[in-house]
Amino acid sequence: MDGEFRPYLWGNTEAWLNQRVCIFENKNSNDKAFVLFSIKPLLSVIEQTQVATTVIHIGKKDYDAFEILLPDRKTLDDFGAITTPMINQIVNNCLENKHLATLRDTLLPRLMSGEIDVSNINL
Repeated sequence: MDGEFRPYLWGNTEAWLNQRVCIFENKNSNDKAFVLFSIKPLLSVIEQTQVATTVIHIGKKDYDAFEILLPDRKTLDDFGAITTPMINQIVNNCLENKHLATLRDTLLPRLMSGEIDVSNINL
């Protein structure tokens, strides 16, 4: 709630939020994209328009001022049916990227030092 206000889809394991993080949690898991794309421009406006001496802040009064047009349930469900697989793929790609980065960071020093020899591998 200080600094930059960039929404992020959390798809990792369970985590704890500290005092400077806000969570927007929807009641229907298929509404994640709607929540994300509804709050993203609102947070961007706050980030771009607030001025502070050191770090900009966002508080309850800012969230209370958010106005979001809520479509009917069928429209939300239709939107969710399209976007939920996309959101899940984004989360899965992020997790895979983390896994690949860990693998790279583990193997590369061992390859560079000669601890692992791959000279006999034919591709």
